[in-house]
Amino acid sequence: MCYLIFCNVDNIVNRQMTFLSPFGKILHPKPNHRSIPLPAQKAHRKSVKRYARNLSVRRATRTAIGRARRAMATGASESEEEVRRAMRQLDVAARKGVLHKNNASRRKARLAAALNRSSAD
Repeated sequence: MCYLIFCNVDNIVNRQMTFLSPFGKILHPKPNHRSIPLPAQKAHRKSVKRYARNLSVRRATRTAIGRARRAMATGASESEEEVRRAMRQLDVAARKGVLHKNNASRRKARLAAALNRSSAD
């Protein structure tokens, strides 16, 4: 079995397939392994690029949500502004297709409910 998970983008451009496991260990195809079909190679190249593109949006969203939750936990005065930023970031993630729109909506509703609970105390 040959893993097509993480590989070096430079090697993809040069059409050299270097296979890395999620733990960074280089995996070589077995000696009797058949060559990888071209459509599979292209799909892998696309998935690596898509992963890199979505990663920054996902990280920004998680950071914004974490900041909002920390601000609500400490009772900071800017917690409402942090929640607004997190909601905006969730909208961006949903628009770019990183999150499903219902998932983003659910997270926004939970943030709003948590803000209402923290402001009521």
